[in-house]
Amino acid sequence: VEREIDLHEDVLRQIVSAASDAHTRIAHDGVEIGCYRGRVIVHRATVEAFRYPWRGEPTVRLPGGVLVFERATGEGIADARIADGAVTLRSRSGGERIQIDTGRPRRAVKKLLQEAGLPVWERPSLPLLWYS
Repeated sequence: VEREIDLHEDVLRQIVSAASDAHTRIAHDGVEIGCYRGRVIVHRATVEAFRYPWRGEPTVRLPGGVLVFERATGEGIADARIADGAVTLRSRSGGERIQIDTGRPRRAVKKLLQEAGLPVWERPSLPLLWYS
């Protein structure tokens, strides 16, 4: 039992002492242990990359959970764009930029997620909607 405690203390020490910009994750028994903004957190393992052609279904099951869409008038994605089959849901791959509103500059998605306080391990499973 003493050796087991030492191992846990060593793991905790490694996680807490990692640089603030390090993405330290230790996989254990189906979960990951990491540190974010000074807190040690146990979370689900990061999901694998995904790509899913979206045809307007109201519910889409993705590796990180279920995405639910609601119909709205005058906002959102036009039915015509969905009908031409060029809309894709996919995981982040890095380097994405977004223009939040017409006339505003493009911003890095990574920066927006950092500002929103979304933990590093949740970012890969965040679905992005692409129209090409």
